[in-house]
Amino acid sequence: MVVLAGLVIAGGAFAQDDGTEFSCGEATVVTATASVFDSSDRDADGKISYEEYRNRMAKMFHNLDKNLDGTLSKDELDEVMVAHQGHIDLDANGRISDREFAGITTLIFAWADTDNDGYLTKSEANEVTGGEAVR
Repeated sequence: MVVLAGLVIAGGAFAQDDGTEFSCGEATVVTATASVFDSSDRDADGKISYEEYRNRMAKMFHNLDKNLDGTLSKDELDEVMVAHQGHIDLDANGRISDREFAGITTLIFAWADTDNDGYLTKSEANEVTGGEAVR
């Protein structure tokens, strides 16, 4: 669960609006123009709201869905996500729907929000990602 949580909080194989590009499984900032946390914190208040998190995850899902069929197949996932596909694919049809993806990301946000204030701080994000969310 920790690996998957770190992946979902930190990653997404896509480029952000600000040009920052991330590698999903590695949670690595490729362009090094901003940290993963900071690019997710769209209002720059030093914390990630559920709305900011949900929007980032929706964008991540859309960018991973290469054939635009509304689901993620094994071919559209990186090796880290494939390893956890069974935890996300609740109907066991071999594909992750946008609803399944949203459900797991909602659970992970709640799990990572250790003080239950409705926001992820840099400290909470780093605890889950092993320091990969803030570089």
